[in-house]
Amino acid sequence: LDEVLFDEVVSDVLSRQYKCVSTPTERRVDSCAIFYRHPKWELQGPATIIQLDDLVGPKPKNRTKNRRNDKTVALRGMVSSYLRRNAAILASFQRVNHPEHRVTICNCHLYWHPGYEYVKLSQAKFLMDQLWQATT
Repeated sequence: LDEVLFDEVVSDVLSRQYKCVSTPTERRVDSCAIFYRHPKWELQGPATIIQLDDLVGPKPKNRTKNRRNDKTVALRGMVSSYLRRNAAILASFQRVNHPEHRVTICNCHLYWHPGYEYVKLSQAKFLMDQLWQATT
């Protein structure tokens, strides 16, 4: 499981009896993907795409143009530091020959910058919360 550039990898892997579920690439050139061997494993329902920007909650609608008079400038700066367009994919699989064998896999693209380790940690916590909700 890793971040992949689809043009370089996907066609070769898919030709070998593998299927793929992935995050959309509209806003990014990279994507998270989960490849699985289709004859042995079956995807259970649609994969869930988790937008890690959602951890900050809804974006404020009314923003003032004069930010110097706005008392929430520091808070907005903190919130904007979390908006990194990172995503994750969550998929559940069942073994075809052994239906009692099930597995849920999550693959993510966390923010990498060493100066923003709190963003990566918060994204990981948010992702674990989403995984917990999906599997319980």
